[in-house]
Amino acid sequence: MRYISRVDSRKITMKDGEKVILHTFYPKKDVAVRGAIQIVHGSTEHGLRYKRLAEFLCKNAYVFYAMDLRGHGITVDDVSKLGYVDWKNCTSQVLSDISEVFRLIDEEWAENTEIEKYLIGHS
Repeated sequence: MRYISRVDSRKITMKDGEKVILHTFYPKKDVAVRGAIQIVHGSTEHGLRYKRLAEFLCKNAYVFYAMDLRGHGITVDDVSKLGYVDWKNCTSQVLSDISEVFRLIDEEWAENTEIEKYLIGHS
C-alpha cells in the first residue's frame, strides 16, 4: 500500500447499541488531506474489499471510510450469520448507521472546515 500510511479498523457503537466495524484508510503523513469519503457497500460485500479504491483516494489526498454494514464483513462474529439482517428495520438501521459514521467524520475533522466530505454507494 504505497499511498496509505495506516488503516484503522475499530468497533463503533450505533445509536441502538449495535456495534459495527469501521475501516479508515489514511494517506501518507506528508499529504495535506483534501477530503473524507465514506463508502456504503452492497449486499454480501464488506469494507476491506475497497483497498484498491482506498489506495487511489489516499494517493489523491482523501481519507477513506468503509464501514462493514450489519450482517457483513467482520462486523459479524459468527460466519453462519453473514448476510443476515433485520429486513423489517434494515433501511432505517442502515440510514442511521451511515449518518452516525458521517457524524464521526465531522467530529474527526471539526478543526478543518475546508475539508470536502462525500458519500459513495456501491452495489
